[in-house]
Amino acid sequence: MSISLSNNTKTLIYFFLINLVITFFHIDTWNNGNTTSRILSVVSYFETGTFQIDKYYQMTGDNAYINGHYYSDKAPLPTLMIIPVFGLLKSLGIITSSNGSYLGKHVYALGAVICSIIPFVLILCFTFVRLRKNNNFSPALLSSLPFYASFIFIYAGTFYNHIISAFFLLVGYMFLKDKKFWFAGMFSGLAFLCDFFIAVFIAVWAIQILWNEHKISPLLKFVITVLPSIFFIMIFNYHFTGSAFTMLYKYSAFLEMNQNYGFRYPSPEALWGILFSSYKGMFFYAPVLFLVLYYSLKKLIQNSLKNALRTTLSNYLILPCLLVIFLISTHFAWRGGWSFGSRYILFIAVIFFYEGLSLISSNLYTKAMFWILVFTGLIFSFSAKITVLYSIPSDMQFPLTELFIIAIKSFEFNNGNILTYLFGTKPIIANFIWLLLFGILMCLLSKIKFYNEKIN
Repeated sequence: MSISLSNNTKTLIYFFLINLVITFFHIDTWNNGNTTSRILSVVSYFETGTFQIDKYYQMTGDNAYINGHYYSDKAPLPTLMIIPVFGLLKSLGIITSSNGSYLGKHVYALGAVICSIIPFVLILCFTFVRLRKNNNFSPALLSSLPFYASFIFIYAGTFYNHIISAFFLLVGYMFLKDKKFWFAGMFSGLAFLCDFFIAVFIAVWAIQILWNEHKISPLLKFVITVLPSIFFIMIFNYHFTGSAFTMLYKYSAFLEMNQNYGFRYPSPEALWGILFSSYKGMFFYAPVLFLVLYYSLKKLIQNSLKNALRTTLSNYLILPCLLVIFLISTHFAWRGGWSFGSRYILFIAVIFFYEGLSLISSNLYTKAMFWILVFTGLIFSFSAKITVLYSIPSDMQFPLTELFIIAIKSFEFNNGNILTYLFGTKPIIANFIWLLLFGILMCLLSKIKFYNEKIN
């Protein structure tokens, strides 16, 4: 029996596969404190049946010391997503131990594929579907290039939590806009289990649902499906710390986390650094967001002051994003350590792109600015992708000139790529091939479009 696919389904599959090839090329298996903290929990679970990482704790500073044992201090869901897949591959004999240890690059790679590569490509697909009727630009390029030309792309291919939390939050946001409150609550809760800052979104959305819908039943639907995630984290906390309301971060190796979980007074320096600076700024390292910001503010200003205030209070994007940005500016670790861009608000950048790219107009000036910003962003993101990735010292103010260009001149290219892993290809050659491949696939992508069919 043959399966017949509609033209639009084929279009979406082509779009998915092209972006998957681009993203799958680089897979991070470096010993980074953040990613290592997560993979050690997986390894320890299959070696000892517990999440105690005592055997390996010196490999990462991102740990919590509780009652004589070391644990990962990270939000649990990304790790828990890997365990069943790891277990399946182990049972099939694909993953085996070496001298009793399951530690290896394969664990990093598994986490990268499940928690960043696939979710990243799906985020692009969601954006592509949203922009399918856009005639101003090629919908396929408009829904993919801004992401590649941003710091978001740096974390696609790593076992950080940022892409997977952005994915779940975006799905929750999509359901919320469609008034499907059961699913909005469920996916928002999953996002919270990946990134605790998303609790702000959940709290604000609950209030806004009541404000916008003027009845209790939508709020109840949302809350009922969020509660399992909240109960889960309370049980998780109790199991490890002895208190449902005390998180593992309280016992972090970073002493600043021991008091108020690292929160303190808001800082103008942090706000500027998070949003606009060449140091970590979200807009600086996702430059197409400047166009999104311009058209969003233009649309808001066109309303009367009263309507603008009402929009701000009722909009499911504006208020929670502002509150999260403010909250992170009060945290001692707002810089994100060794990282590229404002990684703690990556999920905000994702939703801004999803919601805001449709606002970009088709006039000549805007098109010119779009391509200027895209090429600027690609210079930043690709210079990092083919060299040091996110391994940027926390005190470095302008990594392009202070690190990326120096690495390129010194032929220090990213060895975390498929060709080097499988065939031993020199990193400089492998990354040059990837750049050529990206150009070719973008040309193919520009030809992809949706037909005048109903999208289910």
